Amino acid sequence: MRTFHSQEIKDEAQVGAARRGVRRFAAPLGFVEEELAEVDIVVQEIGTNAVRYARGGGQLHWTTTFGPARGLELFYCDKGPGIQDLDRAVRDGVSSGGGLGAGLGAIQRLTDEFEVYSTVSGTTSRLMGSRRTTHGTSILCRKWAAAATKNSPSSRAGGDGDEGELLRRVGAWSRCRVGEHSNGDAYFVGRRGGETLLAVVDGL
Repeated sequence: MRTFHSQEIKDEAQVGAARRGVRRFAAPLGFVEEELAEVDIVVQEIGTNAVRYARGGGQLHWTTTFGPARGLELFYCDKGPGIQDLDRAVRDGVSSGGGLGAGLGAIQRLTDEFEVYSTVSGTTSRLMGSRRTTHGTSILCRKWAAAATKNSPSSRAGGDGDEGELLRRVGAWSRCRVGEHSNGDAYFVGRRGGETLLAVVDGL
């Protein structure tokens, strides 16, 4: 079972707290000093963007990656106004806040896997034909310790065969209500005989 750590990010002090917390967590996983410095930059960029653009801040969560290889997984989410053009935002030199415009591009370069999803405030849902009631940005990135994967590069995929690919490509994010410490919801993802089962359990 993976253990998740979380940090709310609303101001610069919390950016520093997140950076230190992630480094303490990542150091025992086998990252060398240069890799830890790259992790610092990634967390700093995520946190700085949260403070500048999220309008109320965001949440950064970190844990280990799936599979035998040791790695770090970072997940960030907020309920900010969203990003209008993700492809453009990931390119270096693009900034809406007057900065260097290296934030998302740096995160992508310094991690092994990088995904970002954003829904812009005020957009219309094509499925529902109405205005979206939720909006914001989510970032998922993974970084493996080079020493831990030196002799087993295939393990970066999160395991061997279909099961490892499934764990890497399909996931769910669930959290307890703000102020609570227990979460009754759960999910299951499995594959058997060429078929995939996705299950969601609402424990209430």
